[in-house]
Amino acid sequence: MSSDTKPPYWEIHIRPMFRLLDQEHMVGDSVRPEGRVDLYSYDQVSKRATDILGALQDDFMPPPDEGGPWPREWVALFARWVEKKCPRLARGKASWSAVRSGRTVLLTAEVSLPNGGDQTWIEPVSGNSPARRFVLYREPSGAGDPSTVSRATSFPSTDGVDHVIVEDAEGERRIPITV
Repeated sequence: MSSDTKPPYWEIHIRPMFRLLDQEHMVGDSVRPEGRVDLYSYDQVSKRATDILGALQDDFMPPPDEGGPWPREWVALFARWVEKKCPRLARGKASWSAVRSGRTVLLTAEVSLPNGGDQTWIEPVSGNSPARRFVLYREPSGAGDPSTVSRATSFPSTDGVDHVIVEDAEGERRIPITV
């Protein structure tokens, strides 16, 4: 898949464009409760995507006193995402292990790829809570034979925390940290 035909994905391209300021404004809209939308929620944004796109195209959002409208190329990217039916990344399927060594935990996933050319990575989704949370993303390529790859990430160990939480194709799971 060439880069000019690659679809924009929620997790990589769309969600990062929403700032904390935008999120706080849209969730806390007490003037128009019907206008509330969690801009960090795929379900809420995809459900209201055409309304949001209209506000972006009309230079209505964000307002000038909050940073002003998005650049045209951001609006075009959001429009392309809406046109492509609001795609999300797939979740990878993996077997997991988490091993503590000293003050570090190594989280490893043995990932089964339906297409050998698929890209996959472990992404942290929370770093400040005691139990770390991770998602295993898979970006389909549509090419290649099935294969298995190993992916790993490490992070500082936290006293008293005996597990990590992972989300993959099998849903959310608790992985015990071993020594």
